[in-house]
Amino acid sequence: MINYGFKDYQTNARNDSSVDTYNRFNDEVIKRDKNNLNLMAKQELEFYKDQRHKQFIQLCEINNENN
Repeated sequence: MINYGFKDYQTNARNDSSVDTYNRFNDEVIKRDKNNLNLMAKQELEFYKDQRHKQFIQLCEINNENN
């Protein structure tokens, strides 16, 4: 989970909606990761992990472009 006011590795602050989006993906990962998953659920878990990672990278890149 990321808190409001989070700053990336280049000290760029992320806005609250970006933090909310990341945290929603993170919540889905945590919820699915705790269960004994069948194949389809494991694929869903990997999807949310991938989306969470993409969201984090994308927002860091957007912040860098604005500076």
